[in-house]
Amino acid sequence: IGNSVLMPANSSTVTIPIDVIADSSLEGNENVQITLTGTDDTDVTVGASNTATIDIIDNDNALVILTDTSGNEDAGPITVTATLSNPVQGGFTVDVSTANGSATAGTDYNAINGQTLVFSGTNNETQTFQISPIADTDLEGDETVIVSLSNLQATSLPVNITDSAIVTLLNDEVDCGSAAAVDFNIQTYDSSCLNGTSGAASAF
Repeated sequence: IGNSVLMPANSSTVTIPIDVIADSSLEGNENVQITLTGTDDTDVTVGASNTATIDIIDNDNALVILTDTSGNEDAGPITVTATLSNPVQGGFTVDVSTANGSATAGTDYNAINGQTLVFSGTNNETQTFQISPIADTDLEGDETVIVSLSNLQATSLPVNITDSAIVTLLNDEVDCGSAAAVDFNIQTYDSSCLNGTSGAASAF
């Protein structure tokens, strides 16, 4: 505000406007102090209670969004992305873990338990981590892994970490004896699919 305010004649109060600049950053509540330091009227003095504190309530929020993804079980690690929706003052850390959906840890994928992601707190910041499927030759359907967040640290701000994601491990085996495999002549492309066999083999 300016250096002075005008007290109207015959008035006992005056309104001092404070312009608050809105932003999208999660930063906690803040405050502004206003202090009266003097008057140009010698008949008026500033009392002892000459300071007021204005609280600015932070109404912003920020959440970490996990993106569903998928990948072939024989194609190596699957990358999962975590995105911060709004800036967070000072940054923070959060842990990521996996849980069985229809896939089984140790058999279908390697579990993650408390891997730490470090966010500096910038807008739309992304951090990534990987889930490693365990390749097999079992003829099975697509399977799922559940990813979740926990253990928010290095901040006192209420970052929302309740989101979760589904990672789908895509089956890439075929039934060598199926009509579809015969029609597609998959034996030509995969030596483990021999004419007349009915086992599973990796799709190309």
